[in-house]
Amino acid sequence: LPICARVAGATAAATGNAGAPLPVQAAAAEARTAAEADPTLDATQTTPIPPEEAAEQLADAQSLTESEGLRLDRALVQKGLLTEQQLLEVFSEQLHLPLVSLEDRAFDPELLRTLPARVVYRQRLVPVARVDDALQVATSDPFDLYAFDDLRLLTGLKIEPVLAPRDEIEKVIKTHY
Repeated sequence: LPICARVAGATAAATGNAGAPLPVQAAAAEARTAAEADPTLDATQTTPIPPEEAAEQLADAQSLTESEGLRLDRALVQKGLLTEQQLLEVFSEQLHLPLVSLEDRAFDPELLRTLPARVVYRQRLVPVARVDDALQVATSDPFDLYAFDDLRLLTGLKIEPVLAPRDEIEKVIKTHY
């Protein structure tokens, strides 16, 4: 919810609606109250950003997208406005994709052989499960549709993406390929 508040505040400010009350302000106030009740919560995640500051942060991220050719989501992470985990949680909720942890997961060697090492290294995708004619593949980029199409053509299986942090995917690749 605090992520949505940040994004909503930035959107409102960027579109000229900075003076309009945001629908998430009440939720942010509730989160702030929860943080006061539980001192273990990170206050930076429960404090809403003023619309002017959010608009400035969004503008910085947008300039990064133009100068370095990044997508906005990657620019927000690179600028430190969101963590990759927060971004994956939003993607999971909005795209209805499962978010999985690859740590402590046992990988079947036969399943790992489903994808050639060159494809795994190039696409940064790891097979995590196979059920009938469907292959679940861990990715940190749910928008890389070309990679999913390549896998479908290569394997002849239906590809079902699941989300996982990039560093966990890299660790599996280094360990198993």
